[in-house]
Amino acid sequence: MFRPLVRRRSQQNDKDKTIGQLDVIYRTLLKLGFDAIDIERSMEASMSLHVEDHLDWSPEKTESQSVRQVIVPEPPRSFPESEAKSNPQKDDDDYKSRIMRAAQQYLEDSEEEENVNEKHARLKFELAMLEKQLPSKKGKKNKKHKNLQLSDTEVVEVQKKIDKLQQSLRNLEADWEYDKFKAAELYVSEQQRAAEEREQQKHNEPDIHIPDDTPEPLADEQPTEDDDDDGGLFGGLLSEEMEEVGTHIESSVSTWTVVNIATPSWKGIYPKDQLQDYCKRHGHMKQTYSTSNVGAGLWRASIIITSKSTQDPRVVVDIPPGIATLSSQDAEQLAAVAALFHFDSEAAIYRSMPPTMKDLWLKWKEDKKQQEEIPRLEADRRRMQFLSDLLDMSSERRRSSLGEKHLEISTLEDKNHTTPASRESFLKRKEVFFRVQQHFAKRLKTEGYGKMKANELPVAAYRKDILKLVKENQIIIISGETGCGKSTQVPQFLAEDLLQGAAENGMVICTQPRRISAISIAHRVSAEMGDRPRSTGSSEALVGYQIRLESKSSKENVLLFCTTGILLRRLESDQYLEGVTHVVVDEVHERTVESDFLLIILKRLCDSRPDLRVILMSATVEAHRFSAYFGNCPVLSVPGRTYPVQVQYLEDVVEATDQGSVNVSGRHGTSKRVRVEWFEEDTDDEDPYDPARVESKLKTINDEEDIEEDKSYSRQTRKMIRRMDEHRINYDLVLQLFEYICNPSQRYDTNIPETGAILVFLPGMPEIRRLYDLISGHSLFGDPRKFLLIALHSTLSSEHQERAFDIPPEGVRKIVLSTNIAETGVTISDVTIVIDTGMAKIVSYEEKKRITRLRQAYVAKANARQRRGRAGRVQEGICFHLFTQERYEKMADYETPEILRLPLEELCLRIKVCKLGAIDEVLGAALDAPSKSMVDSAIQNLQEVQALSSDEFQNLTPLGVHLANLPVDIHIGKMILFGAIFRCLDPVLTIAASLSFKSPFVRPFGKESEADAAREKFRHADSDFWTIYKAYCCWREQLEKVRQQPGWTRKMREFCSKHFLSEQNLEMIEDMKKQYLELLVSIGFVKAPGEVVAPRYELKRMNRMCHVPSQYDVYSNSVAVVNAAIVAGLYPKVTVYSHENRQFMNNTLAVQIHPSSVLHCRQGMLAHDFLVYNTIVMSDKVYLWETASINAAVVMLLARDMDIKHKKRCVVLDRWIPFQCYARTAVLIKFLRTELNNWLAAKMDRPNLDLTSYGQEIMDVWIKTLESQM
Repeated sequence: MFRPLVRRRSQQNDKDKTIGQLDVIYRTLLKLGFDAIDIERSMEASMSLHVEDHLDWSPEKTESQSVRQVIVPEPPRSFPESEAKSNPQKDDDDYKSRIMRAAQQYLEDSEEEENVNEKHARLKFELAMLEKQLPSKKGKKNKKHKNLQLSDTEVVEVQKKIDKLQQSLRNLEADWEYDKFKAAELYVSEQQRAAEEREQQKHNEPDIHIPDDTPEPLADEQPTEDDDDDGGLFGGLLSEEMEEVGTHIESSVSTWTVVNIATPSWKGIYPKDQLQDYCKRHGHMKQTYSTSNVGAGLWRASIIITSKSTQDPRVVVDIPPGIATLSSQDAEQLAAVAALFHFDSEAAIYRSMPPTMKDLWLKWKEDKKQQEEIPRLEADRRRMQFLSDLLDMSSERRRSSLGEKHLEISTLEDKNHTTPASRESFLKRKEVFFRVQQHFAKRLKTEGYGKMKANELPVAAYRKDILKLVKENQIIIISGETGCGKSTQVPQFLAEDLLQGAAENGMVICTQPRRISAISIAHRVSAEMGDRPRSTGSSEALVGYQIRLESKSSKENVLLFCTTGILLRRLESDQYLEGVTHVVVDEVHERTVESDFLLIILKRLCDSRPDLRVILMSATVEAHRFSAYFGNCPVLSVPGRTYPVQVQYLEDVVEATDQGSVNVSGRHGTSKRVRVEWFEEDTDDEDPYDPARVESKLKTINDEEDIEEDKSYSRQTRKMIRRMDEHRINYDLVLQLFEYICNPSQRYDTNIPETGAILVFLPGMPEIRRLYDLISGHSLFGDPRKFLLIALHSTLSSEHQERAFDIPPEGVRKIVLSTNIAETGVTISDVTIVIDTGMAKIVSYEEKKRITRLRQAYVAKANARQRRGRAGRVQEGICFHLFTQERYEKMADYETPEILRLPLEELCLRIKVCKLGAIDEVLGAALDAPSKSMVDSAIQNLQEVQALSSDEFQNLTPLGVHLANLPVDIHIGKMILFGAIFRCLDPVLTIAASLSFKSPFVRPFGKESEADAAREKFRHADSDFWTIYKAYCCWREQLEKVRQQPGWTRKMREFCSKHFLSEQNLEMIEDMKKQYLELLVSIGFVKAPGEVVAPRYELKRMNRMCHVPSQYDVYSNSVAVVNAAIVAGLYPKVTVYSHENRQFMNNTLAVQIHPSSVLHCRQGMLAHDFLVYNTIVMSDKVYLWETASINAAVVMLLARDMDIKHKKRCVVLDRWIPFQCYARTAVLIKFLRTELNNWLAAKMDRPNLDLTSYGQEIMDVWIKTLESQM
């Protein structure tokens, strides 16, 4: 559907347009009778787009003069010989004028030509009459029986005419106006007319005797007549050593394909009987079979069918050449099949034949179809190849005419990576850099500059070593432990050295894996380098930063902190990093997809930029691997400055907090500590409709199970550990641990620091929100005078997160709830206590199901060590791991690099955007190269969603260019793009967020039927996707109604409980909607006011909702339009209902709707035959998860490939979905598909183009087409 972008779009469009115009001229000249060789010579001489210019060329250059008689059928005129000789120019002018009149008539008055169907019937009749004159086609043994009425020369001439007529018929059948059934009716009428004429001539002429071409039976031939005898179809085929169908037997004479048609259990009608019935119905009198033994026990047969009418010729049919059977009876049956195929190859009679014969019929049918298409396709291919090569040669000639001098200048400019524009920008940068150097020199002389430096950090002692290594080596690695100061100090060393040295220009770019790291480090470094407070990124500051949707930088900033993604985006348009002298890549040990890809590009860039310096910084892990990757570059190790950290595991926490015990008050003020057990009802932590979830929620507990236990802990502690679900976070235990930490009287003989911040590691935002609510509502920890509660997450506002680095007033203790962002990305200097849940949200890809999931899993040992190390920055600290020591021993040593476990589609698109070459070659150069199957799967997925071309070049399509700008799953990215195009963005964003995260529905144990009934109330449009959206809308409407009322949080919990909805999941869906909308705005696909996306996500529940701009939400209530956006994103995940098999089919695979779908019990009541689905899961059956019923128009408009079968009046989508469709309708659909591609191409060329006002007429046609099928 989407064309590849090989060159700039405008150039490609111009070439396509020129080829189209030349093709019209080429075919016009062919129609007028010119030879193809002469036409091509004319076009090589002149690429004029006017027919007259080629006609001017033709009379003088064409060698064949037959064209005059063919093109100009005017009455002959007599001219004196002298006149003809004396006026050659006049003769040519007259010749040209007559041709022009013929061409004009062909181009403008085509409707006056003979009707295509009438012409087809006439030519077909002429062909039949010519074929009567030829001798019957028999083998060599029958040559003596040739029809003696024609000589060999005459036979050749007749055969040439037949070939020409057959070619003409094929050309007519490819015409738009050709109607097979109409042409057949006209052919019958032509036969009847000829028969009537012959009948009138009978009275005046003697009867014409048709010679009997029946060959005399040879010695081993057995002629038989079919007299309603079933015969022995498998008479001699019961031997145990039968050959299979298609066995090749070579003899001394020839090679035969032996067809074994033995089907002893066949109880249906045999082909001979079917042929006899056909002949009775169509006026044929009898069938005479003739069999022959061709040697080696093999048999062939032919059949002669005689008509009741003496005027109609006999029909002789042979078994196709090269095929033989094992008995004469089988040969006759096979000859009957061949005869039926000869009469009507399109009939469905083969369906009632034995399987072997049915397969042969289908093979013959395919062979016939290919033979019919070959001449036309070859002619079209040759013509288009000629025109394309012609244009390429013309362009090459134009380029070569520019001269060697211009080529030398261009080569020199390319070599130096400079152009006049880049030289001008270089001079401007040089001027700015000189001013910054002078400003910095003055700053160095101030008294306060030296006081701001963090000279006490360990890395400060290595300043000279680092600068020396950078000067002497193009790439170095700095390996430093957490807290050594490398992230803040090394970029300063480089920037200061640059400003104090003799450089005329330069800039340091430092990448961070997270936005919060880039911002916080930029502010700190800005302060240390003497920038005024809150001036980061201004023209007066030395330091700036840039993250997605937020840029605080200016040309005066010598040091720029940014995320890895921002630098990759810059490399797409600035492949040589003009003006940048140093690139610092921090936290390379995290091995994200982006960081690994950046290393590939920097390794290449260093070859073409020998002046560029690359500094890689990582923790101490695997520094030698990075060094080996970059040619054994030097590694500088910097020690950290940490204090001892005491480690406590889950069993220690349970023992210390007496988890599971409560104080029960009795009479007279007495109390008793009693152990109790309770289990919270599952509502949020699991997705009951998640196809990836295979484990049961039930867990049988056996107190007497024989397991090895640590006897150093009490029996109650060991029992409690066994009963805990290690895959869940025990929030009550975390609260009890807080009470234990802050209440010295309950300490368990452990040196817990009395001061310092408490850092809690949690998997994600939902868990942070839940614990935040619990702590806020606590009588002690919720007191802001005693505790400062802060959340740290990459989606929170910058202002909120900066509070995490502030030192609270004396008497106030800081509690920071963070994800793994606080492991190495940022440093909170006053942390003394760490509570580690051991969990993180990991993006994983299931290759078999082809789905990307965000799942909660345990971290690796290296991550756990990093977390505990955060407690020893300022003094001795303590770390509470909320997992057992046994679990810790089972953890992986290191995290698997993302490039080996995540889908590679986004990375493949980045490779094509950066024009780095073949995808497999680029990824093969990675530090850890992904497997070939992963790369091939990614390329296949991109081609299926039409982001890459399907040829060997794998070029980006316009859609692929836009998807490359969206860091999300390609199906989700495509869905939200089309949601914006079709202006139904709110439902599409909601559905996309749910598919990426979790279902909003819950299904508690024991209440499955009530949960299903509640979900059924939200069912809409026979779609699981619409059901999700309706539930979301109901929740959001209720939230907006009660949000300003007292106790609204309790009311919302009650509402969600009543309707079996997960409040936590719905809040996450709302957050993800904001992120997706932000992405669309960031790439310019959606135009939105600043207030729509400016506020970052708030910690408190739903202070701000996601508001889609109204102009992108016009059709949000249209089921057809929203379904179109869903299909656009999920295609080719569609199935079609087979009425023959009474089940849904995915190409050749039978599938079923999963019982969890709202469509499960409505399969027989669906209004359409097509389903779109999100996930397919194979167990004992093949199930579809998250499905929707869709109309056929959506599939036709959005499928990948569209093959119009002109002869059959049908369209085949992606080679397996057929539609009955008239040619004109197919053209309209193809036009709409082309226009959609043009939209995306226009958007790519003009990023600021507003699609809401572009092509409104086409959009109206799209909407009417979609909604008319509902």
